[in-house]
Parts: sequence; structure tokens; C-alpha cells
Amino acid sequence: MKVKFVVVREPSDDVAAVVTAEVSTDVHGIDQFLERLNMALSRWFSETPEGKNEWEASSHDFNIGDLACANYTKGSLLGNLLLEQGIANLSIETLYHDGPAWRYDKVLGLNAGSEVSA
Repeated sequence: MKVKFVVVREPSDDVAAVVTAEVSTDVHGIDQFLERLNMALSRWFSETPEGKNEWEASSHDFNIGDLACANYTKGSLLGNLLLEQGIANLSIETLYHDGPAWRYDKVLGLNAGSEVSA
């Protein structure tokens, strides 16, 4: 089953991440996904030199931005630990916004002040 989550940084809205993955059928919802992700990451930090280095490099504040830069691909140490937790084909797209905002609720398809004719 494929899942997709949006990770936002609050209170700022200048950066977000879109996380997609394929998960085993016993992973339901964001809470179980995060539980499995954290289990894999905890093992990676404690059992591998690569994971320990990443944990230290993050000043013990490893977050989605750090994960986006890590090697979690198929066959990597972290990728194998994720697979053991039922998470495959993880993808993280980081989105940065530093210009004028286009708000979600912006009405589209009409010129300002115009009416739709029947």
C-alpha cells in the first residue's frame, strides 16, 4: 500500500516535506508509520557507524531534513532497516518557499469581481 504524508514546520510555512513510501499491510496511518520509521532509525543510530555519525552530525536533533539527506535507498544500511519495518521505496521531497505566498484557499478560475454566467 502506498502512503503519502506532508510534514510541515510550524509556525513557519517556508519549508515542508512530502514523504511517500510503500508500506506493508500491517502499517495503518501516520502513527504506525512514524513508529516503524523511528524503530528503524533507532537501530540505525545505535547499531551502525553511519547512523551514529548522522545522529552526532545532527547534534542529536535528527529530523525530516536530515533524513532527506541520508542514504535510505534500497540496499543501504538504513534502507534494509526500513524494509525490516515494512517501509519500502521511501521518498522525501523537501519544498522551500521564500517568495510571495499562494494560499491554499485562493479562489481560482475567476477574474476578481467577475460573475459566472449560467
